[in-house]
Amino acid sequence: IYTNGEEPYFLDATGKGDIIPTVYAAWRCPTMLPSLPIQAPVSKFVIGGADFFLPGVAIGVEGGLPSPDAMPDFERGSMMLISCIGNGMPIAVGEMLLSKAEAVRAGMKGKAMRVAHTYRDSLWEMGSG
Repeated sequence: IYTNGEEPYFLDATGKGDIIPTVYAAWRCPTMLPSLPIQAPVSKFVIGGADFFLPGVAIGVEGGLPSPDAMPDFERGSMMLISCIGNGMPIAVGEMLLSKAEAVRAGMKGKAMRVAHTYRDSLWEMGSG
């Protein structure tokens, strides 16, 4: 865990140099990674530790499912943020389990992200929260 002396800003969870930002770091620089917006009611599941599923994306919803045209580009294994519409501040960071192209082929359904860290989790509690 890399801190500024007070807040945990980066984490190397594997010990292999795969550094990921924390929510604290993302709050300091919300554009450091692409972000997937969600509706506020979905946030309780993400903050509760659930992985993130594609139907939770709240971008250009068409027929109840998110529109891939409005989503940022991403690749399998890339890190992304999750933020609530209306707030804009990230609440989670995680690794994408598929690419945007794979998400489109899957009909915008299925698991999208392995959430690594969230607002109010144990890593968050290490800071001034």
